[in-house]
Amino acid sequence: MNKKTRTVAFFIILCMAAVSCQKENISNPISINAEITSSQNVSYMIDGTTYQIILHNQAEWDAFIQRMLALARNGHSIVLSNGESVATVSSTKEIVTFTTDDENEANAWATEMIKDGYSVTITFDKKTGIYTCVAVK
Repeated sequence: MNKKTRTVAFFIILCMAAVSCQKENISNPISINAEITSSQNVSYMIDGTTYQIILHNQAEWDAFIQRMLALARNGHSIVLSNGESVATVSSTKEIVTFTTDDENEANAWATEMIKDGYSVTITFDKKTGIYTCVAVK
């Protein structure tokens, strides 16, 4: 009886091993619907210290640029770049300067220039209330 139990147990183990080695045959593939979002890698510098952030949607971008403008209002120098390392300005590069006293205009201009591949420096003069945005390509 003991020999019969061992034989049956061994046979069951062999059957389980054979089944576990078989390739799974998927006859009905499962469809997975996923929302594809575009993420944006942004390099930025605050007073000479470089950081990077990945923004996943327009709301995150808007919140990020508002924080950067707030830092500029507090006297910090801000440099923003679309995923590339933030570089120093040289005289051979294309430079575009924009000044405004409207935060929304500074936001829109900086956003557009970054999308166009420029690195944008934002400063704020507390005495005059003017944002100075310099785009370098």
